Amino acid sequence: MYDGIIGKVVSGQPDRHKNADGEWVYPDSYKGDTDDAGNRIYVTSRIGGHRVSLGYWHLRAGNAIATNPRTGKPFKSNDLVYAGELIGYTGQTGNGIEAKTLHLHLNASVDGKKADPAPYVNGTVSKDKTAITDIECDDYKYDFDD
Repeated sequence: MYDGIIGKVVSGQPDRHKNADGEWVYPDSYKGDTDDAGNRIYVTSRIGGHRVSLGYWHLRAGNAIATNPRTGKPFKSNDLVYAGELIGYTGQTGNGIEAKTLHLHLNASVDGKKADPAPYVNGTVSKDKTAITDIECDDYKYDFDD
């Protein structure tokens, strides 16, 4: 949604399936990340003088992360990303498998503290219209260590 820097990327988690006891489990051969957030990608931006990190969770199994148009490879940590670029594909990994359809969980932190992502959603989508709001990134230097 904003210009920023890619943070953590998790992209190898497969979909879960129900075992004989009706529990959602990973394939026996899978030994990777099992966080309930599933496949995910985080983007950190400067907005209104604050460090805002948005996490896009439950991305699809397989190739969850989109191709960086500047490198021709999937986005990875420390890559620059610009507003409007495709960064990942919705899915049902992690505990998202319990959802009935593909979906996206948007997670937010502001200056390192958990936050409601609603103020940072820079668009609206409904059956009647789609609109982009006027929230903009600050002119920022890529120095998110402060």
